[in-house]
Formats: sequence, structure tokens, C-alpha cells
Amino acid sequence: MDFNYQFDSSLLDADKEFKILGLDSDEPILQLGTLVFKGEWKDTTGTLIFFQEDDTEPKMDVLMTSPPSKMLKFTCKTNKLLHMSRIFVNLKTKKDKEESVAKVGDTLASMDIDGEPPGEGTSINSETEGNTSMT
Repeated sequence: MDFNYQFDSSLLDADKEFKILGLDSDEPILQLGTLVFKGEWKDTTGTLIFFQEDDTEPKMDVLMTSPPSKMLKFTCKTNKLLHMSRIFVNLKTKKDKEESVAKVGDTLASMDIDGEPPGEGTSINSETEGNTSMT
């Protein structure tokens, strides 16, 4: 993940909670504390390789080489990067809510009784109770 915003790095500590919505979508949303970010997947230049610390004792000839301070082992690789940009979330006003309801009402008004747009879908005709046929 790449951020275009500087924030307190303690928000990335392993014990901190975070929320991600739509990670498999084109524009995932991340919440770190009170900060909200919108993501965009980008191709990287080259390949990003990830390692993690390895606590196993290295097998080395101590006479010929000095042991490294940390041993690392390969974890994974990727050629995609999730670039995060800060966004600001505002509460919907009463006017915004009314406009949303009006749009839904207009959509429903243009549909048939069964909830399908005119001329599409399947309607059910019932001639007698318990006898149903599809047309």
C-alpha cells in the first residue's frame, strides 16, 4: 500500500484496528482510526518482493562468514500496488436523502407491478388457486 498522505505511523501498528471495504473492487476504501482513504490499483515498475523475519538459526560456516543480524525468508511477490488517497466523508443532509428517495421512486414508477422494467422478465398468471403457469 502506498499513501499520498502523511499521518502518525502508530496507526499502522499491528495492534491497531482498521476497516477495508471492497478490497477486491477497483476502488477499495480503508479506514485507519478517523482517517478514510480511497484506493486505486496501479501497476508497479518491476516486481515488489516481500520478506519476513526468520527466527531459525542460519546454516553457515562461522569461520568464513559472519552471521547476519537478521535472517529473512521470502513471503510473496506482486506487480500491483494499492495507492491510497485521503478522502473526507460527510453525513448526508436531509436534502441528499430526499433526492435519493426521489430517484428510487422514479425508478419504481417506471417498472411494472412485479418489479421488472416494462417488457422484461417473467410474469406469472394464475387462473385458479394452486394452478400457476409462467408465460
